[in-house]
Amino acid sequence: GVLMEVMQKKLLARQAILDINLKTIGYELLFRNSLDNKFNGASPEKATSQIVLQNHILGDLSDVCLGKLAFINFDEFTILQNSPLLFNPKSLVVELLETIKITDELVFRISQLRKKNYIVALGDYDFSDKWESIFPYISIIKVDIDKVSFSQIEELKKRLLSLKSNIKIVAK
Repeated sequence: GVLMEVMQKKLLARQAILDINLKTIGYELLFRNSLDNKFNGASPEKATSQIVLQNHILGDLSDVCLGKLAFINFDEFTILQNSPLLFNPKSLVVELLETIKITDELVFRISQLRKKNYIVALGDYDFSDKWESIFPYISIIKVDIDKVSFSQIEELKKRLLSLKSNIKIVAK
């Protein structure tokens, strides 16, 4: 009764993520609480928790994402609470919000996710040095092409090559 009524007011948007050949590799899942296609400003942990709850009530992520990867935003709180472990690592990309504070505990939790075969991505990468400590555990860096220059992306590519990193850069 009440739970279903609450769930009916919550919506899940998905945005396709394409590779260079325009093939869909996954979907970023976005929390929505109305038919207006925008984030309502709820806290990031509330938004992630809503997606977690919907995953368990409405079914498997692979159904929602048509068998492709689900990119879900996680903040510091949800990482420290081990929320990504509620998902199958084969269907999830743990996307770290750019607002995350890097601490020793957070780096440890991210390293453990990587050991358990989760794909970890940096969302809206801001070119800050604060991310260096988690680069060894990152598989994807997302950059917002409306906010960064082509030369910044080229510098990032050189930096990743110098680190002998296999990190993929995704433009959004």
